[in-house]
Amino acid sequence: YENNPLVRAALSEDGHGRVLVVDGGGSLRCALLGDQIAAMGAKNGWSGVLINGCIRDSEDIGTMPLGVKALNTFPLKSSKRDPGLRDIPVT
Repeated sequence: YENNPLVRAALSEDGHGRVLVVDGGGSLRCALLGDQIAAMGAKNGWSGVLINGCIRDSEDIGTMPLGVKALNTFPLKSSKRDPGLRDIPVT
């Protein structure tokens, strides 16, 4: 839950106005989204990202045409060790 490879993979796809929901387990120990991945999502037509976790580069992300909601900000990048799970129900 403290890894973001699938966040990057999803936002690199055509978003068609969709919103990506990321379950980061509520972690406040690292960021799952930064300005580069957010910019890629905006460029690819995503409307927003909802993260149960943290983001970084919030000032830059705030200027982008992408709605982003997260629990907090944290400057540390996420790990890339565990890719996580994709396309599963969030309850």
